[in-house]
Amino acid sequence: MPHKGHPIPPAEVSSPPRASADPAFDGEFSRNNDLFRKIFLSSNDAILLLSATASEFLDLNPRASVIFGYPRHEFLHVPPRRAICTLKHQWGLLLDSVRNKRDKWLRGMGCRQKSGGIISRDVLASVVQLGGKSHILATIHDARQRELSEVLREDARFMRFSNAVIAGAAAAPTVEHAIRFCLRQVCDYAHCVFAHAHIFSGRTAATRVPVDIWHFGMHERAESVKAMITAKRFVFPEEWYSHILASSQAVTVDELDVQPELLAELEVQNLGLSSALAAPILVCGEVAVVCEYFSDEPMNRGQLFLDIMANLKARLGQIVEQKQTNESVRNLSTKLFHAQDEERRQLARELHDTTAQNVAAILMDLGVISRNANGLTPAANQALSESLSLARQSLQEIRSFSYLIHPPMLEELGLIAALRIFIEGFSQRSGMHLRLEAPESCPKLATVLETTIFRVVQEALTNARRHSGSSTAEVKVRLNPTELRLSVENETTGDLLWDQPNVQPAKLGVGMRSMQERVQYLEGHLNFHIGKNRTVLEVVFPLSKTIREEGDVTCTQDTDT
Repeated sequence: MPHKGHPIPPAEVSSPPRASADPAFDGEFSRNNDLFRKIFLSSNDAILLLSATASEFLDLNPRASVIFGYPRHEFLHVPPRRAICTLKHQWGLLLDSVRNKRDKWLRGMGCRQKSGGIISRDVLASVVQLGGKSHILATIHDARQRELSEVLREDARFMRFSNAVIAGAAAAPTVEHAIRFCLRQVCDYAHCVFAHAHIFSGRTAATRVPVDIWHFGMHERAESVKAMITAKRFVFPEEWYSHILASSQAVTVDELDVQPELLAELEVQNLGLSSALAAPILVCGEVAVVCEYFSDEPMNRGQLFLDIMANLKARLGQIVEQKQTNESVRNLSTKLFHAQDEERRQLARELHDTTAQNVAAILMDLGVISRNANGLTPAANQALSESLSLARQSLQEIRSFSYLIHPPMLEELGLIAALRIFIEGFSQRSGMHLRLEAPESCPKLATVLETTIFRVVQEALTNARRHSGSSTAEVKVRLNPTELRLSVENETTGDLLWDQPNVQPAKLGVGMRSMQERVQYLEGHLNFHIGKNRTVLEVVFPLSKTIREEGDVTCTQDTDT
């Protein structure tokens, strides 16, 4: 039997109500969800909150005061063991149920009222987490209230489920993925035949989200619905959305088969549909998306369920709004990348076609002067010799810089050839021994993808030379029909923090942060691993949307440079 100082392990249950004798606990309650308070305060069951060791009461709802006959301030000083599960062996059953997370009703437990009388009640005890601490939540009711309690428990379970849906939608990479995740989870939870989302917001649709998104559940009728939709026989009438758009509230529609305005167009009789739930997602106060769930059984959902669904959709609206903002930022970043690449291209062309040619002309003129310098003083000859040397050096630097800011070989010869030429030149300039492992040839990729890969290699090798002190590095390119994998690996002998194996690229400087943004725009993933002896940069690009030419991706055997 646990004793004070040894809290019972927590279980995943709903959060408790509002007030408490503990001031720190009151602060936690003030941040609780209103829906949980509603369940706590309006419940016809007695709800008690105990400490983790079950040694004292922390709170109780109004119904508990009525049942036990105590004012709230008196009841908080009553030892729990003298109030609930008072009969022989019952207290041990309560603690055992909580400790083993059985989440089951203990039938016929003795509860002592203030008058001293013992009444028989069913008790359900579970553990909740508040402010990082464990507490026991006990629900007490008689058999007549069991049905209502089950409804409340179902609503509490749905609330926990909705929180999980919110977390999953927030982790989704795009608005479309978030909506699809919500449709799938709610449809499967409610055992619906199918679910549908219609996009009303132009801004949401502009983020590459289809106007209509469907999910077909595991129900036996799901395939027939899918066939009807494929044949374009399933059309929603205007009346279906008018009420939702006007009220912006979640609604349930029962007895679909007797509503004439929906009967013909939805063909509910042929599909055996009985009810529907429609919930709007609001973004900036306007209906952006309407999610609909169709079932072959009556919904039988109360107002509390609709409140929870409305809360779910409101939080989804915040997620959609945030993802739309992120998408706008990514689009702006992409435009800046394109503008930067175009500016580099023009600058490289100007340097190569104008500045380099001018320096070459100066070099030729200095050569003419040098061949006719017999009458010059020694000091003049020395200055002429230095001018020739500086002119040659400047011409070489201009040509190298022009190549680095925009390699012409990338467009003329393709990605692999451009990487091979760049790595050979980088090895000569830096003195590092570099090895390239890549396909001998590969199909033409989208220009933005090839440019991004080249810039990642360029930035990674530059960082390796500046920070790692490494004399060797290895670049690997792997290509298959679905993805392209790039890795740059070098020794770590410099000043890097080798005790951080998963360093965020954004912490490594402006250059790597820029590369990360480019990679994310192409729906790729960039990981940076710093070990004690090795540093590895890994990038993965999906190719379904980036290969320019159709057909299979085929590569010849790998070659090393």
